[in-house]
Amino acid sequence: MIEKLKTLFKRKETTIWDLPVANKEKIDDKIADFIISQADKALAYSLDVADKTTNRAYAVILIMTPITSTAISLLVKEITEKQQIRNPYKIGLYEFLTILCVSALILLLTIVLPRLTMGSGREPKNIAHDHMLQNENSFKRNLLLIKLNEIKNLQYKISYNDELNDKRVFRFKLSLLIICIGFLGGAIIYAMLE
Repeated sequence: MIEKLKTLFKRKETTIWDLPVANKEKIDDKIADFIISQADKALAYSLDVADKTTNRAYAVILIMTPITSTAISLLVKEITEKQQIRNPYKIGLYEFLTILCVSALILLLTIVLPRLTMGSGREPKNIAHDHMLQNENSFKRNLLLIKLNEIKNLQYKISYNDELNDKRVFRFKLSLLIICIGFLGGAIIYAMLE
């Protein structure tokens, strides 16, 4: 878990995978199509995981925003009390809850705001290269080269999204853990103070 915490906000370079075939020109066209269709499904799944993580983070943000503002207002109210009425233990409790709520919100916002996942499809400028568009080679060979390049690209996108999703899901779980610890700890401490 400590290693995951260290790499929580670091971005490591995704390795570029290549087809493990010596003579790529002999790959069957239908096999290349099948690989592309399966890769499209895997990419769609990684995007679905990203969407679900984002939606769950939004839901928790909507719950945590009023709770955080309540914790802040309780802290301010307790601090502004007269010196004789002020309870230093309650001030400490409200500070603790405020810090936990704000840190959970920040973690949740890092899940939602920089949505860096790679989507499906590519721009034509990334596919249309001179050596593939010219008629030096047969149409079938050029099409196969484009398909093989697309297979590599899809694998790169899937690997990139999977790494990003792992980090986003871990941040989400960590924020939920912080929230649970804050509420349980806060409830126990508040019960002891009363």
